[in-house]
Amino acid sequence: MSIYDFIAFGAMLVVFCGLIFLVIWLGDLPANIATKRNHPQVDSVRVMSWLGLLFTGGILYLAAIIWAHYDYNAVNQQAENPSLKELESRVAQLEANLKQAEDHA
Repeated sequence: MSIYDFIAFGAMLVVFCGLIFLVIWLGDLPANIATKRNHPQVDSVRVMSWLGLLFTGGILYLAAIIWAHYDYNAVNQQAENPSLKELESRVAQLEANLKQAEDHA
C-alpha cells in the first residue's frame, strides 16, 4: 500500500464523519429552532424531524421545520384580544356615559 492509499482512506474517513455530523445536525435542527422560539411541543418536533429525516424521505422533516416555526404566542394573543365589535360597543357605551355625565353637570 502506498501513501496515496492512506491519503484516500483518510479523505474518505473525513467525508464519512462529516456526513454523519451533517445528518445529526439536520435531525436536531427543527428541535433547536423550536427550543429557541419557546415552542410548547419541542419533543414532538424532535421526534417528527428524526422520523421524517430517516424514514419518509424528508416529507415529515419539512413539516417539522414548518411546525417549529409556528408561532403559538400570536395565536394566543389573537384569542385573548377582544373583537372589533366588542370594542365598538364598549366605546359607544363610554360615549353614552360621558354624555349622561355632561347632561347632569
